[in-house]
Amino acid sequence: MKNAPLVYTIGMLQFTRIPNIAQFVDKFMNSIRHEYPLEDRDEVSSFNANIAIDGVKMERQQTQLWQFSSVDRKWGFVLSDCALCLHTNNYHDFHNFFERFEKGIVALGNIPEINLEWMTSIGFRYVNMVTPRPKESLGNYLHPWILPNDPPKGLLKMIQGIYAVRYKTKSGELRIQSLRNPIYTLPPELNSSFLIKNEWINKRPKSEFALVDIDHGTTWPEAIPFNPKKALNSMKKLREGSKSIFESMRTPFAKKVWS
Repeated sequence: MKNAPLVYTIGMLQFTRIPNIAQFVDKFMNSIRHEYPLEDRDEVSSFNANIAIDGVKMERQQTQLWQFSSVDRKWGFVLSDCALCLHTNNYHDFHNFFERFEKGIVALGNIPEINLEWMTSIGFRYVNMVTPRPKESLGNYLHPWILPNDPPKGLLKMIQGIYAVRYKTKSGELRIQSLRNPIYTLPPELNSSFLIKNEWINKRPKSEFALVDIDHGTTWPEAIPFNPKKALNSMKKLREGSKSIFESMRTPFAKKVWS
């Protein structure tokens, strides 16, 4: 859709941890730098709980991340020791996204001695920011079931609201959250130094708006052999499910405006 409210898209393939991933970063970048020549680095902290002889211990771990972006910073790969992501604020069609992600996955797997043997999950996530025009409301664009409910008229006025649900699908697990007038324009867990560097964080509208976040993923019960074709076929199915859900959320009016 030409005028779709989509503001952020990310695909992620997770695999078993690659020891000393830093030694392979330059080789990966070299294979994709004709399209993604800009490099950024970040480090994130996490805490793991371990039970030792002297009790439970909380250990802080640092994870290194690398981003490789296009010159216009509208597309980028993010690499860690256990995942490869492709993200963008310029998604227009799945075919283009699919081809780009395929190139990245194949390039990573083709690095000599990286021994990328097992994969654990794959996911696809859309974030839409629906902002009605003057004299319109969210109800013009989204069906009531996807929005936090309005209170009875005259009693209360909606300030903020969250609707969140998880579903089991044929392809995996689907999570939907609809945030009405949140204080941010992307879910907090997606905000990172990379998005700031890319200038992908939109200004908060002064009027009513909603973030509609659709996250669809497949986690294999056990790690399976690394196979780009199998992973990407799974992503196609995830995308079809997400697309169907989005189409069921929008009203006929929204379809007309966004087309």
